[in-house]
Amino acid sequence: MSNTFKHLITGLLCIPVLVSCDTLEPFFETLFEPSEPSVLKIDGRTLSDAFDTALTFDISCDISFTAELEGGEWATITSTERNKDKTGGSVAIRFDYNTSEDPRTCTLVVKAGSEVTKKEFKQFGISNFFSPRSINLYGTDMAILEFNTPKSWTAKIVKGQDWFNINDSSGQTGKAFIHFIAKDANENVGPRDGLIVVTIDGKDLEVPVTQVQKDVIYAGDAPEYTLDWHGGELQILARFNVDYNVSVAADWIHHISTKALNEDVELFTIDEHPGEETRSVSIFFTGKDNHNVSASVSITQTGLDNVLRHSTPGLYGIEGGTFLLGSGGWNHSSRVSRSDGTIDYRLMNPSSLSVLTVSDIKTSAEVGDECYIHIVRKDKTDITAVVEYPAVLIGSSEELLWFKNSKDTYFIIQK
Repeated sequence: MSNTFKHLITGLLCIPVLVSCDTLEPFFETLFEPSEPSVLKIDGRTLSDAFDTALTFDISCDISFTAELEGGEWATITSTERNKDKTGGSVAIRFDYNTSEDPRTCTLVVKAGSEVTKKEFKQFGISNFFSPRSINLYGTDMAILEFNTPKSWTAKIVKGQDWFNINDSSGQTGKAFIHFIAKDANENVGPRDGLIVVTIDGKDLEVPVTQVQKDVIYAGDAPEYTLDWHGGELQILARFNVDYNVSVAADWIHHISTKALNEDVELFTIDEHPGEETRSVSIFFTGKDNHNVSASVSITQTGLDNVLRHSTPGLYGIEGGTFLLGSGGWNHSSRVSRSDGTIDYRLMNPSSLSVLTVSDIKTSAEVGDECYIHIVRKDKTDITAVVEYPAVLIGSSEELLWFKNSKDTYFIIQK
């Protein structure tokens, strides 16, 4: 027997004396265990809430293994342990609260021999912590916010204190509820916005609060429109938060759908009124799905004024007399334009040397405009009458203007 072999035997025989069995056991296990695992598997919960801070995974593996994380700096491995029966072990992972809206992911990687297995885990953000994530209030109906917290919590309103209340402002660990109720219905066309802040372990979390507007339709800037006998177009501004239909029970008003152009303006064409009597109708805006939501606008169109049937220039019913061009010796007329945009119209009777001068006539006036018309009568060289009439322009053509002061006093003036 060689000296080298004798020394090796002697050394091995001395081991039990110099080193305990507990110390040698891991050495021999590693020395004699298989180089490849017969099983390598990761089990455990992979989803955690925003306020969870730890996960533990069970590892099935019959040889030694290592663990590491990839794809996420927000988590760390705090321990890797092997079971006493050598059938596997566990990996403990720790992380902070996720107070962002979005979830975050990371992957646990376990290696044994040449085998590798992976398992992704996820921590949800605040968007999944609250149920629902935001509060919608309808009228004065109550709404409830629910969440499950590992710590005590407080809540306060930071916006909207004037229109809603919460009846829960603090609570303990576990399932929590906050009840919301509006003080009144929202009569506005648009929604009302509010905000509460829930504080958990020093973290402030915002929860938006919205009160949906009442279903409304507002039509027109006035409840009633009065039109003259002329035809034309009418625009009615509609403010609404529901789909609606437009209806009008008259064949002289025609609705032109403008949905593709402007959803806030409804356009109508009005026929010319051939009669003398005033006519009226209502235009209704009615909710498509809720007929209790409606608005209406009254349209009144005056009849054709009988004055407009006359086309002979002259002054009708002035101081008890009527003076018409081509009648009673009033055979001449003339006009003088002034720098202020007005004209003087003169009707003359050469046989009596009389002149009627109508001044302050605005040729640019539009139907409906009010003005004051001054009339001076001069007979030979004496002024015999000076009259001022408040008048309204009731008609206009390329050649004539129709002014009316009262039922029996009106003027047809040549432009």
